[in-house]
Amino acid sequence: MPRAYNTRVIDDLRQRIAHLEGAASRKAVVLPFGIPEMDERLPGGGLSFGAIHEIAGGGAGTVDGAAAALFAGGIAARAKGKVLWCLTRPDLFGPALSQAGLHPDRVMAKAMNGAIAIATKYAQAPWPARDEGVVKEQDDADLALNKLFAAAHGLGPM
Repeated sequence: MPRAYNTRVIDDLRQRIAHLEGAASRKAVVLPFGIPEMDERLPGGGLSFGAIHEIAGGGAGTVDGAAAALFAGGIAARAKGKVLWCLTRPDLFGPALSQAGLHPDRVMAKAMNGAIAIATKYAQAPWPARDEGVVKEQDDADLALNKLFAAAHGLGPM
């Protein structure tokens, strides 16, 4: 079965489930990458607004973390509002974010010590409007905290 066909079947099933859950009136808004090879593999043709998306570097090094941060910054730049950026270290580099398309004036950076402090700040932040974003850095991939946050804000499965 071709992959594109699988994606359409899965999208159709998601719409049917949403209809059964009573969510048929709200259409998911997505942010497409504009690259057909990527967009056709993503549910709805892009990254869903109002959902959690995890971005990880390829390793534990500084370069991997910087690459992941710039990728997240480039995605956040495509939204129009402010971006709350919860940091593990105060090392966010504004000129690099500008190169990724996110002007530092749009970033509200909050540096905190430890995954629990970051998760707490992240959870207390009001869920952004459709044109805003939240980036939460973490040293360890604590998926349980992300799932708790998603559940607390009524977000669907990740």
